[in-house]
Amino acid sequence: MPQVDHIDPGPDTFRLLLTTDNHVGFMENDPIRGDDGWKTFSEIMHLAMEKDVDMVLQGGDLFHINQPSKKAYYHVIQTLRECCWSDKPIEFRLVSDPSNAMATKHFSYPAEYDNNVNVGIPVYAISGNHDDATGDELLSPLDLLSVGALLNHFGRVTNNDHISIYPLLFSKGSTNVAVYGLQNIRDDRLKKTMASGNLEFLQPDSDDSVNWFNIMCIHQNHVPRPGIRVVEEINLPSFLDFILWGHEHDCIPSAIKNPSTGFNVLQAGSSIATSLSEGELADKHVFILNVKGTDFSIEPIALKSVRPFAMKSIVLSETGLPATSTNKNEVLNFLIDMVEQLISDAANRWKENNKEEFESEELTDADIPLPLIRLRVEYSGGYEVENPRYFSNRFVGKVANVNDVLTLYRKRSAAKEMLTAMVKESRALSRSGAEGEVQEGNQTGESNIVGMIEKELDDNDLIIIRKDEFSTTLNDLVSKDNKSVLDDFVKDEEEKSLELLKKLTIDDDHDDGTKVSEGESKLTEVKKGFRNLAKRIRAEAKYATRALSKEPLQDSILVEASPPPSPEVKPLRKTRKRSRINPTPEESTILNSDSEEEYLDPEVAEASEAPPPSKTRNTRRQPEKRKKSITTRKTRASTKRAAPSSNGLSPSLFNGLGKRK
Repeated sequence: MPQVDHIDPGPDTFRLLLTTDNHVGFMENDPIRGDDGWKTFSEIMHLAMEKDVDMVLQGGDLFHINQPSKKAYYHVIQTLRECCWSDKPIEFRLVSDPSNAMATKHFSYPAEYDNNVNVGIPVYAISGNHDDATGDELLSPLDLLSVGALLNHFGRVTNNDHISIYPLLFSKGSTNVAVYGLQNIRDDRLKKTMASGNLEFLQPDSDDSVNWFNIMCIHQNHVPRPGIRVVEEINLPSFLDFILWGHEHDCIPSAIKNPSTGFNVLQAGSSIATSLSEGELADKHVFILNVKGTDFSIEPIALKSVRPFAMKSIVLSETGLPATSTNKNEVLNFLIDMVEQLISDAANRWKENNKEEFESEELTDADIPLPLIRLRVEYSGGYEVENPRYFSNRFVGKVANVNDVLTLYRKRSAAKEMLTAMVKESRALSRSGAEGEVQEGNQTGESNIVGMIEKELDDNDLIIIRKDEFSTTLNDLVSKDNKSVLDDFVKDEEEKSLELLKKLTIDDDHDDGTKVSEGESKLTEVKKGFRNLAKRIRAEAKYATRALSKEPLQDSILVEASPPPSPEVKPLRKTRKRSRINPTPEESTILNSDSEEEYLDPEVAEASEAPPPSKTRNTRRQPEKRKKSITTRKTRASTKRAAPSSNGLSPSLFNGLGKRK
């Protein structure tokens, strides 16, 4: 579908506000930055009112954690009720059955069609890796907002082994829009489902007289990084026209067309900075997507309430300062001047983004928020520098991040660099024989907890606990601030260990009939038996996992819930698309600016911003299926392109739920 420069509003123009990664609740206990998330989200929703959009599409991570505080809930509910509940008429119609796309236990229809509330601007949102479903009933924070008619949660997945994505079909005048959604799933798990051909998209059945503009919301890794799996764009079906890609915080203020698939991808980025890295330096935007017929246009809108952020990297050996012990004060004064310059640049940048308000004197210099400042200094060569925390505390009252303004690192020596490369290459080759594929040499740079455990621990190092479960638990504890996950993990492991001990039998005789000598301890015998039993159980589990991977269509013994019944649709076209496990070098370019660095102070080193999602298996009970009001066809992701249908089928009749009074 062609992109045009501008589309005027009108009865045939669908206007959607696009936003993602709002992270409400990020650092909410910080006295300076605690309100940044909800203030920016409030600005976004008021822009939706000001721009008179038909709906808001949110691409995941509305909340920063999956158990938001009362403060975070309060401000989000207050904003949604203030901006979305109104007497504004709904100018579009829903012409499909929403129960499959929303898959909720209660109220399986959008809030704007509830006669008890008056929704003027509906919000459709998917869950990301920060606000995913947890607990006994696998509820997401979005489920609580959805049951309160504040937004519409769609794109949920109830069976990771077989994923069917149903669209929400909307019509406004002569424009027809199909909206697809997919919640965040662990990238390796999603790629496995794609490779097995069990990811399918259902399309409306129509001929040339009815054209659909297909939009998809997805929240997955997009940019290749060391040790991180990504979902390649080529794995998604080519019938899509536009993709809102969440999870990546780097804002790219324009849609980029994929030459292979033909669809356009918009990486909207986050609305606040959650890490002091180069990816957060770009101005934060939301976007207005105008759709008329098969044409679309993008209007980027810069956010004005975002806290200013300035960052700079310097190498002391390139500044002309001598590397002696007598010029420590000279180096210190130089770094202080650099930080002062960054503070000034950040203030000027914020004033430029709010130029109209300053010209009308609505804002003054006193209204400029304290900026986020990051100065990265490479001090190799014998320079003496001050402790980073002491240095950062010099700027209390001038910056928002008073503890981590300065980060110091040294370049690795050539010998150490060569030795590290040899060790990594050896580990990669050893893993290739065990896993069937060579791991890329991408273990350099900043690594997360999962990467550390994968590198340092082996299955033979752990007797009872599985390595993947251990790494996932630690990742959830740190990245999602889920304080109960470690206690639950320990209790589960204790119960498993107790069950294993009950299966052990302790005899006073050896296998050959001789008595146990006095020097032998029965505790040692118990440990040996326990170890052998644990190894046998692990081997049986590994064998069962391999068997399941060879027959993916059979019921999984690891998932309690049965797969959903087959949808009653017309399978007019099926396209199977297999994931590229080994992409070409051009497709797997790795972006890593810090691969050669060694940080001095690990307490202030930046952690990886995007944590892997929770490994909790989704065993939600399927709601009762309603009769379909649309006739659909399935499209499965595959590497082969399906030829366009030429059977001349007639368009289906869409029975909508009707307009709200």
